[in-house]
Amino acid sequence: MSDFPNTSADASRQVDVLNGSADAPYARRLSGISRRVVIFSALVLLVSQASAQSPAIPEPLTLVAAMTIAREQPLLQLHHRATIELAEARVAATQAGFDYHIGLVLEPRTADKGSALTSGLVSDGRYGLSLTTTLSDFGQSESQHRAASAQLASEKAAFHALQDTRHIAVMERFFSVLLADMHFYAQDEKMTMTFLRFKRVREQRERFEAYSMVEVQARESDYQAQRVRRLQSDLARRRTRHHLAVAMGWPNARSRDLVRPNLADYNDRPVPDYQVLLSEALHTNPALTAVRARVETATQSLLLSQRVNRPRLTGELLLQHHDQFTGFSRDRVRALLQLRVPLVSRESHERLAYIERAAHLASLEAELIEKTHRVQLQLMTLIDKLRVNQVARIAAGVEESYRSAYQDRSRSLYEMEVKADLGDAQAQVAEALWKSAKVEFENVILWSKLDALLGRPMLLGAKGGTG
Repeated sequence: MSDFPNTSADASRQVDVLNGSADAPYARRLSGISRRVVIFSALVLLVSQASAQSPAIPEPLTLVAAMTIAREQPLLQLHHRATIELAEARVAATQAGFDYHIGLVLEPRTADKGSALTSGLVSDGRYGLSLTTTLSDFGQSESQHRAASAQLASEKAAFHALQDTRHIAVMERFFSVLLADMHFYAQDEKMTMTFLRFKRVREQRERFEAYSMVEVQARESDYQAQRVRRLQSDLARRRTRHHLAVAMGWPNARSRDLVRPNLADYNDRPVPDYQVLLSEALHTNPALTAVRARVETATQSLLLSQRVNRPRLTGELLLQHHDQFTGFSRDRVRALLQLRVPLVSRESHERLAYIERAAHLASLEAELIEKTHRVQLQLMTLIDKLRVNQVARIAAGVEESYRSAYQDRSRSLYEMEVKADLGDAQAQVAEALWKSAKVEFENVILWSKLDALLGRPMLLGAKGGTG
């Protein structure tokens, strides 16, 4: 049974009841039309759902492809493009110059002149064409233009900051998938070794009673615990792939195979000094740029509220035709300059608007100070983390070399049947590789965040780079 009522049949019955039996054929025609509308709507819905299915993610997936997909999400692009285009339209509107008005003057009239030349009612109408424009508003249009330009700069800076944030988020999710795969491999190696130990101890107890039941149970406990960790690591692979798909904007499409990017460009970058980058960060940070532009917008809006009662100079050109022309009393062509100078204004809503804009400006100035302090703290934190990561990468490289050498030695001893810990060595090498990749990826993320903080293009950007 369908979960949805038969709305077309119900509508048919209701129409028959309301209109009577005589109107039943007409009601049935309406019901048939409604059915066709419902069927057509259902087909449109099915087609839209089919077209809305996420396309296949390229396999294998590269980091640059993932960042490009995330950047080119249609809904996000439409939203930000519309926001920026609106700001650009506002700037263009203020650059168009002063508005003008063209209108018709139609004054049909009849009158009794009461003169010797005319008797009774005669036509005494006036017809004309007028052109009126504002010549100067003494600063109001200038404030509007500056406010619109500052708003456009704010929207562009905010969009830049948002794009950087989205790129870094995709980068973090991409690296999480690579690390999850490597971690799963290490956990799988460990589980294999704990199982082999448990199996060997159990077989030796069954054959030779060389081990006690407690020792067998201890080996089995180690194996089961490692089995749980392996399952957790395996589920983490699926989870990180889902997070990557969501960050890319394709939540229903998960990549099976990812290509590890070439990160050589990041390995040799020297860690900069805090004081060297502080001035650059305060001038080029996109978030600070956006807030400063919003402060400028609020400042110009406040000035605009103060200039509401400024004088206004207008000009008018009037071309007229009079049914009764009396020479000096009526003009065929008239040019007029008019200066309106407000003297007294006691409108409460203007005062309220001024107070609201002043409060908004004070709030934005406080936000600018807060974000400035935040950028300074972020810069110092990133530089400190880069220094720590630099040492951590050295330590990870040493451990990786040690584990590789240990594996080579274990392999030679294993072949000589002197020592059989090759499996442990392989698991330790896999874990060392995972740790080394982790600190390498962390180094890339830190540098990318520093580049975004400084408003610089990222090396692993979607328009090129080493991805």
